[in-house]
Amino acid sequence: MQLKNNRYKSLNAQAKAMQDKNCCGVIAVAVALNSDYKTAYGMCAKVGRKHKSGMYTYEILHALKLAGKTVTKLDKQSILFEVNRPNYKVKTLTNNNFKMSETYQNGTYLVFNCDHVAAVKNGVTHDWSVNKAKKVINVYAV
Repeated sequence: MQLKNNRYKSLNAQAKAMQDKNCCGVIAVAVALNSDYKTAYGMCAKVGRKHKSGMYTYEILHALKLAGKTVTKLDKQSILFEVNRPNYKVKTLTNNNFKMSETYQNGTYLVFNCDHVAAVKNGVTHDWSVNKAKKVINVYAV
C-alpha cells in the first residue's frame, strides 16, 4: 500500500504560499473535491473558515455538501471488525489500521481525529499523519 504521495506536498506548498496554517480541513476538502488549494480555501471560507484558523467537523462536511458531494458517516465498529485478523486484535481504530481494511481501499474518506482530519483516497492517506497511530473519532465516506 502506498503511504506517501506528492498530492499532500503540493497542497501544503500552496497553503504555505498563501501564508495559511491550521489547514488540514482545507487540504481534506481539496483532496475530496479533486481541486487545488485555492478552490477548497474558497469553499471553506463560504462556510465560515477564517484565514489561519482550523475548522470544525460540521464546517468541513458543509463545505463538501455545498460543492455537491454526498457525505455519509461510517460505523467505526464495522470497520474494526473488518480490520481484525486471527493474530491481530484491534481495540481502537487508528489512521494506520483503517488503511488495513480492504473494503475502504477504493473511494474517498475523511478520517477525523481529535483536532485533526486526514483525507484517504483510494487507500492513500493525503496528510502528514501517514504513519501516525492517531485515534479515529469519526470516518465519513465522500
